[in-house]
Amino acid sequence: MRHKFIITGFDGGVNPEKETLSNQSGLSSILFQHFLPAFGDRVSWVPLESGPDKLIEAFEMLPKDKVAVAADINALNIEELDRRAESQRYLFIYSSPENVFFNAYKAADHDLTRANFALEAWLMASEKILKFFNENSDRCALVHISSPRAYVKDFTGILSSLAEEPVDVELDFPVVGNPAIEAQAAALVSDFSAYQKMYEKLQLSASLPGEDFFAGKSKLEKAQFLAKKAVEYIDSAEENNSRITELESDITSIRKENELALFQIHQLQEELERYYFKYEGIQSISAGSPAALSRSVDFARASTVSITGGYSEEGYKDLHLKISNVILADERQFGELTCKLAKHGGAVAIELRQSDKSLKEAIKYWPSVMKDAYGHFILLSPSMEKNSSLNFANLISSLCTSDRQLIFGLVNILFDHFVSSSVRGLGALSIEDATLWRSAATELAKQCQEMDSFISMEDVELKEEMVTESYSHLWLKFYSLQYRKAIFSNYEFKFAVIEESKSQRILLEFRDLESARPPFGAWPPRNCDQFGPKLLVNITPSSNSIKISLSDKLGSEDKDMLTALIKKLPSVVGQLSAGGYTSKRGWASWEKAVNELRDKPIVFKSRQRNLVHRARTRIIR
Repeated sequence: MRHKFIITGFDGGVNPEKETLSNQSGLSSILFQHFLPAFGDRVSWVPLESGPDKLIEAFEMLPKDKVAVAADINALNIEELDRRAESQRYLFIYSSPENVFFNAYKAADHDLTRANFALEAWLMASEKILKFFNENSDRCALVHISSPRAYVKDFTGILSSLAEEPVDVELDFPVVGNPAIEAQAAALVSDFSAYQKMYEKLQLSASLPGEDFFAGKSKLEKAQFLAKKAVEYIDSAEENNSRITELESDITSIRKENELALFQIHQLQEELERYYFKYEGIQSISAGSPAALSRSVDFARASTVSITGGYSEEGYKDLHLKISNVILADERQFGELTCKLAKHGGAVAIELRQSDKSLKEAIKYWPSVMKDAYGHFILLSPSMEKNSSLNFANLISSLCTSDRQLIFGLVNILFDHFVSSSVRGLGALSIEDATLWRSAATELAKQCQEMDSFISMEDVELKEEMVTESYSHLWLKFYSLQYRKAIFSNYEFKFAVIEESKSQRILLEFRDLESARPPFGAWPPRNCDQFGPKLLVNITPSSNSIKISLSDKLGSEDKDMLTALIKKLPSVVGQLSAGGYTSKRGWASWEKAVNELRDKPIVFKSRQRNLVHRARTRIIR
């Protein structure tokens, strides 16, 4: 075959390896169960969790007897995939919002909230498909899931066009959906018109649209078409009613047994987790071991999240939450914590209050600017306006690592529980409010992950100060320093100022520490002396930028961390100055040097061996 292709579309949360539906998502498989079986074994399915590498590998290793690989569109970064696999051919499969509603409603045991979540996911997936298809229509096809059954020759022609040669496959497509239920979707779902408008765009752009496209474009004609299909479906369904009645009692009995077994499994799992983290967990792992380095620092678990109240006024809403049996990555445990999930305009936030006794003891530093008539509070909102005194940048500058892990851990707990719809009291909210708060928890977790590129520490110590006429340094030691997912129990470097005839330069020196994590991922550097490997960072501030030259290469992740360290230096020196340490050089002089590093873009230069050589001769161990 000249060209093989990728089949993708909105699937809805299937686990092909187990051939069962994902109970957590509450969605039914559309692509995997209703479309791909018609190809027999001519298509290879790539699981949901696979990334571009796995899909490209599966495509390259596709046997000669297969025509395509298939994956859920939600598993793909299709732009990234297309950049890495040039001139790739795609077959996009879409379905109506009514059909998506039916599949989700059925799989979620008639839970309207989950059916609404499925429609939102379908809308985002459809926007992604339509955008890519319109930009690359010369090597893509867009086909309605039900059309191959009605228009076999047209569909076979589309496959042959994608492959640029005849495709010989035996296609046997099943009937998809339940017209009787689908016809009621518009009445059961608020603002269904948004989904219908997207569906109309898909139909107009499609290579092979759905049958209802040919039934007419007006709402009346479409309603008549759906009503006709519903009658046909009801007539055929009546033939099976007697058998269904016989099976209902058996199904009810089995369902009760399954619910009891599932409840017992969940209890056992929670018990096992509790004992594991209590007796096998974190304290027994040394700081530099692979297990410790691989453990996520934002790990957090809680047995329950419960809604206890809420508040709403124009432009502002919040939800009061109680979180029970909290376990953090540093092994701290809390029986009960409270917080608020809030929306203020377009910003989402989590709010913690010092009035909660457990939080008062757990949080080390309460920002002085965050105080009102009810006392101190912490408001974490990455999307808060930058000119606000409560913005994210002001908060993270004062966060220590233990507070960071607690706050970000609670954000992740809320995300886990809202996404899995396991928040107690969520079902009592309206569909609109349940969707709002689930989206808020998801957006907050996403924003926190994107804004996690900052340095925090539990404490800093001045290990040594050396002052000469032309050279001075501060030997800094940090405890529990964290950057993104990396945490260092001990972290040290020297911050040096070198006096030159008309200016001064700043130099950072990084070395190995015994029984500690290396300071950077790209370690050790090639530069060594009698004390072992070292990395020298030459910093030259100018009026509009900070220029950096390195004694060895660093990867992009390491450069990002170095940038965050440099931005943190002014606050570190300020903390030492206010912490009772005395300075031979004078803290005013050190503060003047680090103030040159404030609010300027950092530019990494190519290595300049002459400057580094001069720096090496002046560094004093």
